Amino acid sequence: ARPTYRAEVTAASAAFMKRTQKLHTMLDSEPTLQELQRETDSLYQEWKTVYGFLSRCTTEERLNLSQIASEIRRDLTDLNSSLRL
Repeated sequence: ARPTYRAEVTAASAAFMKRTQKLHTMLDSEPTLQELQRETDSLYQEWKTVYGFLSRCTTEERLNLSQIASEIRRDLTDLNSSLRL
């Protein structure tokens, strides 16, 4: 389906992907804990935007997308928990 919000979904997904890549790159430069926490918080905000579109999905891919979304949420929660210990 080509929803009217397709451009928004694409932009939000690209921003989330870019943020994940930035976090990955940061890990190579030995960032401080505060820097990692800020980046992880930003990553979570990007994810909330992407996730917000899932409820509007009406295609046969919705179940698969929901499962992937659950895995991403779990991974983000684990990452955040590890940084807040």
